[in-house]
Amino acid sequence: MIIKRKSTISALTEEMENRVRRFADREDPESQLDELFVILHDWCAKSEKPMVLMIDEVDSATNNQVFLDFLAQLRDGYIARESDGIPAFQSVILAGVTDVKHLKSKIRDEDQHKVNSSWNIAADFDIDMSLSEPGIKGMLEDYESDHHTGMDTGEIAKQIRAYTNGYPFLVSRICQKMDENLVPEVFGTLSEAWTVYGVDEAVKRILSESRNPLFDSLMGKLVNYPELKEKLRAILLRGEILPWLPYDEEQQQLFMYGFIRNNHNTVAISNRMFEMLLYTHFIAESDRNNDLRQIAFGTKSVFVDQDGWLDVPKIMDHFIRERNRIHGENTERFVEAEGRERFITYVSGIPIY
Repeated sequence: MIIKRKSTISALTEEMENRVRRFADREDPESQLDELFVILHDWCAKSEKPMVLMIDEVDSATNNQVFLDFLAQLRDGYIARESDGIPAFQSVILAGVTDVKHLKSKIRDEDQHKVNSSWNIAADFDIDMSLSEPGIKGMLEDYESDHHTGMDTGEIAKQIRAYTNGYPFLVSRICQKMDENLVPEVFGTLSEAWTVYGVDEAVKRILSESRNPLFDSLMGKLVNYPELKEKLRAILLRGEILPWLPYDEEQQQLFMYGFIRNNHNTVAISNRMFEMLLYTHFIAESDRNNDLRQIAFGTKSVFVDQDGWLDVPKIMDHFIRERNRIHGENTERFVEAEGRERFITYVSGIPIY
């Protein structure tokens, strides 16, 4: 048990802290949950402000009967607070829960009478957790007030938002890369790093990381749901439209973790960085278009002009010639089934430095 005391916001007195620590450190195997709840009730009663309990990594403990008993008593205390005025936590927040309905079924019988559920299963969560462009700009302004890089906070915020759609982890990760990893390896100063080019470089580095917990989680979900993986592959590489199904378990799993979103009742990838990651993954795991990738890689120098910019019309001309050489006159099958995927594969073989 981890206990932290902040004198400015916490009602955890030294006496109460000692009581909690003695219970946590006790080696007596006969310790009872009732003893802990007596302490918690006293703590809630003496607190000048409502108490909120947060429990993380709930899924990892859902098969532990002691933990389930602990949650059951928390629930009973919550109900007793409303009905009998017994001191209890104002709210209990369970983090790391895949499906709270499944957890609820383990703790109590569904046949029990339910009027006002303490689980708030029916309550919609409509808060947009993504960071808005003005919100990102405000964060950058706070940073700028300390570091004085001279950055255009509005322009940088717009670029970060375009890549991340406000996904908090990705926003934070891009800023961390720009602050810690681009100087002096890529840019000479922070002023040079905090530009739109710095954002691009940070995104490139994040997408090439060998271990990223967020991306690991996304790929893990695709392994667990191979059918949805193929549907997402069809959306990205073939331009197919996947309808939004609110009762589809696979979709709701990816939606819950923020990997997809509802775009006018069709499935869309949440942000450009996820799209770029999935494009790279889907193309790399398929060998069917490796011929085009190798051709593009071998002729990459002709696609960059003297100023270092990509010559897109030239790329299109080369691609069309290679398409005709490979497919001949069989363009109907090419357009309907393979055109988008093969073009993306072809472009992926043109590395940009």
